[in-house]
Order: sequence, then C-alpha cells, then structure tokens
Amino acid sequence: MTSHNHQKKIAVINDISGFGRCSIAVSLPIISMLKVQCCPLPTSIFSNHTGFPSFFFEDFTKNMEPYMEEWKKLELKYQPCMPTASCVDTFPQYIETLIPKYFL
Repeated sequence: MTSHNHQKKIAVINDISGFGRCSIAVSLPIISMLKVQCCPLPTSIFSNHTGFPSFFFEDFTKNMEPYMEEWKKLELKYQPCMPTASCVDTFPQYIETLIPKYFL
C-alpha cells in the first residue's frame, strides 16, 4: 500500500456550514497555510450557521464510523487537534487508532 503519511495531517472533527464563516470552512484555509493537510470529519451538515433565523440541519454522526473505517484502511496518521474534550470522549476507539501514542 502507498503511504499517505509524508505530510502532516489534522483530522478536523466539526460541522460543515454551507453559508457563513464558521466551523470547518474557517479551519481549512488556516490549517492549509500551516502546510498541514486538513482532513475534515463532519459531525453534522448545516445549510448556514445557526445565527440565522432558520437553517437546514442533518446529523452526520451515523456516518462517522464507516467514514473513519475507510481512513483506517489507508493507515493514516494524524496530529492531535480536537475542538473539545467531549469530542475525544465520543470516539475513543478511533482516537487511539488514528493518533500515535507519543503525541498524547
């Protein structure tokens, strides 16, 4: 298998908003400027951020496990970067797999 671990990567676990400057849309360019590959793992999908009076929302949680299973097949390695401690608690079996122990 080809190694995909030549460039540093960060798994950004957050929601995606189609309109509005927030969530993964904000993280992508900042992380890219640091010369780190940003790998989004969406938690939910919004049409626009929640500061507007209405918005579409789709919970992506049910898709996260099969999404990450595909990443595991690629043997990807990530730098630790989690938005909240509860996010880490939600995915303990994957965090251990994706983040090498020497980063913790």
